[in-house]
Amino acid sequence: MNFKKEELITEVFDLGRNISAKQLDSELTMIQLRTVIFVESEGIVKPTEIAKKFSITPASVTSQIDKLVEQGWLERKYNQDDKRVIEVVLTDKGKKQLGKLKEELVNNCSWIFKTLDKQEQDTLFDLVSRLNKSYMA
Repeated sequence: MNFKKEELITEVFDLGRNISAKQLDSELTMIQLRTVIFVESEGIVKPTEIAKKFSITPASVTSQIDKLVEQGWLERKYNQDDKRVIEVVLTDKGKKQLGKLKEELVNNCSWIFKTLDKQEQDTLFDLVSRLNKSYMA
């Protein structure tokens, strides 16, 4: 297939828009959802790790964490070894709600899985993961 780089970028943007259009029935923004999923996967996270993971400023992370704590998704805890270090964990409410949201997200994006066979899904995952890692490097 021969295409222009601009066409590929446009297709990627359109795909992102189409996925974003499948909004969840949630109080969370997409970046908040990604943050909560990241905290779930890591267990205990420092705000600086969130900033690094999503390439956002520490001030933005603080604001985001404030909102997620206020909404009951996350909880701030002091590090047991160094009380100056604040860490973030998922609350029980957050764990329960996140399970529902992840299921909803998969259902809302089922068109991706219906469109691509298993091998194509694996290839897409590998390509997107590699691009994300390359961007973050």
